[in-house]
Amino acid sequence: MRATLLGSTAALAAVLLIGTACRHAGEYPQTAAGMGVGTYVDHQDKSASQTSAEHNYQADQGVRLEFTNVTTDPVAASPGQQVQLVATYALMAPDAQQHFQVTEDRLVTLNGEKVAPQTSTTVDRTPGTWTSKVSLTLSPTAAKGTCQLQVTASAAEGPSCQLACSFTVE
Repeated sequence: MRATLLGSTAALAAVLLIGTACRHAGEYPQTAAGMGVGTYVDHQDKSASQTSAEHNYQADQGVRLEFTNVTTDPVAASPGQQVQLVATYALMAPDAQQHFQVTEDRLVTLNGEKVAPQTSTTVDRTPGTWTSKVSLTLSPTAAKGTCQLQVTASAAEGPSCQLACSFTVE
């Protein structure tokens, strides 16, 4: 899947560079707007039973999807530096073996304006707690300020959740 610039001007494209979301290592060409290359990495942190116990989940609640954390690493970066956009969420369901298609969307804004292509990655999940990361490379001429990262996770079978955090370009 390639990240594309949606509805932004070329001036905004110069503010931040974001890579392609992918689950496997490999070489990917730059986009026409000169976007850099990034990666998507994920892992399961906790099993379905651990997640259910931690969130006081009961099977009669149906399918639940909740963020436990959204952050960046680092929380303050310089132009040209790489930033990891990290999201951790809990997926709970009556059947711990059931598979769900979960779409993760990440949007980065500065002063309310989109400054990087929105990434959207759909992954196969079973109940449990999951963490995923998408790399973002700041342009060498990135504007200084506080950027907002908004992450949405949506299960094809129904529930969705959203959480945001901020990071600083110094």
